[in-house]
Amino acid sequence: MFYKVEHQKKTLTLQIYIIYIEKQELSKKYTSKIKIGHDFN
Repeated sequence: MFYKVEHQKKTLTLQIYIIYIEKQELSKKYTSKIKIGHDFN
């Protein structure tokens, strides 16, 4: 039972970590798009 709870905690942490990385990547893409847009103007 204890192992199961620990495992769930680990998977949850991993999911949060993955979501965080994905958001970082998205924000990088978004900011680079804005920068490119500014360069054209």
